[in-house]
Amino acid sequence: MILKKIDKYEEYLKLQREKTLNPEKRLRWIKNHDENNSKWIASFRNLFEFFYDIIAVHRDDEVCCIGARTGDEVMALRQLGFYKALGTDLVPFRDIVVQDDIHDMKFEDDTIGLFYTNIFDHVLYPRKAISEINRCLKKGGKAFFQLQIGAKLLSYGTCLLEHPDDFHDIIQEFDDLNIIYSDVNFNRADSMGPIYNADLNWNVIVEKGRSPTFYRAVHEEPGDRRMAEYQRQFILNLKRLDK
Repeated sequence: MILKKIDKYEEYLKLQREKTLNPEKRLRWIKNHDENNSKWIASFRNLFEFFYDIIAVHRDDEVCCIGARTGDEVMALRQLGFYKALGTDLVPFRDIVVQDDIHDMKFEDDTIGLFYTNIFDHVLYPRKAISEINRCLKKGGKAFFQLQIGAKLLSYGTCLLEHPDDFHDIIQEFDDLNIIYSDVNFNRADSMGPIYNADLNWNVIVEKGRSPTFYRAVHEEPGDRRMAEYQRQFILNLKRLDK
């Protein structure tokens, strides 16, 4: 794992807000949300439907999507019956996304049934972020992480995971968090719908307060071989979408 060196936390917040408040990016995101949101909501909905048997138990719980920008993932969850779903981000958006910080969340202890996030590459203090998620999760609650493994650390990125075990090792530092799913993001590579973010190539779901029971074994094959297979399938999928 490689962390970008940032001396002051305020510098980190400024960096992240710079991206989110960039006028051109912001205008494009809002336009996409208002005019093309069905495409991206469908993308997230396909994702959540793929894992529905794991997350459905939390339909009546408080659900939080961290780093949600304009909240397409929130809308997808609401369509699936997670009516209490809400997004958080450093910059709020309408009544869908409220202002919050993954390193210091406003939620009370033991209140959230399900977290979803795809912004782990933007955290500055990985263990602090996981600690906050653990604090807020109620017993039996789950956190669904979509991760970028081995992707180049871009200008706004702060945390590079070189291998899934970089993330697994952090989770294993918390006695009451257990990995119940960890695997290559095959469902996005094979999906018939649009791809929200091509770099999100690994899915991990953790559960609070239960012994690990893997929905899919982490070590069925060597990690490098699984990653190579992901890349092969993903390239084939991109060629199909371009036709």
